[in-house]
Amino acid sequence: MHYHWNWKIFWDLTPEGTGTYLHTLLVGLLWTLATALAAWIIALTLGSLLGVLRTTPRRWAAAIGNGYVELFRNIRSSSRCSCGSSCCPSSCRVVAAIR
Repeated sequence: MHYHWNWKIFWDLTPEGTGTYLHTLLVGLLWTLATALAAWIIALTLGSLLGVLRTTPRRWAAAIGNGYVELFRNIRSSSRCSCGSSCCPSSCRVVAAIR
């Protein structure tokens, strides 16, 4: 197999003529990183707030925190098996037999 990669395409102009393909890839990478960072900040803030709510002496605030945690604690991920691990169905039978 003798394929010759065309690396020069990264410096070619895009069909819109607004920049190169490399620039488009870098802009996409920056948007991906910015989205991931924003999601991390939101998750950290929300998780910290709800974690603190669970420990407050105010019953209504603790109820909100506990309700949120219990709601999402009981949602089973679709990628997990009924035995609680991400495995194939045949090994679920093995885990069930051990229990």
